[in-house]
Amino acid sequence: MTRPYSEAFKQKMVQCLTGNEAVSATRLAKENGGRQHNFSRRLAQARNFPALDLEDYSVRRWTVEQKARVLAEGSKLSGEQLSA
Repeated sequence: MTRPYSEAFKQKMVQCLTGNEAVSATRLAKENGGRQHNFSRRLAQARNFPALDLEDYSVRRWTVEQKARVLAEGSKLSGEQLSA
């Protein structure tokens, strides 16, 4: 049975697979007890859909007026436009 990993852990593993000091998926799997193909798949997904930098968003404080404006603008969009 596989062990569920948190999104934070998965994001950390992708960071280990990329950048200047990147390691291979095989090495990462050996060091963390996961499966190589899972790490490789996660890396491919991350390349197709880059994650948001949550640190930038956690600092921002929205005012009530800003929230209302965003909701009003969003309500004008169709479902397809909104999901894009």
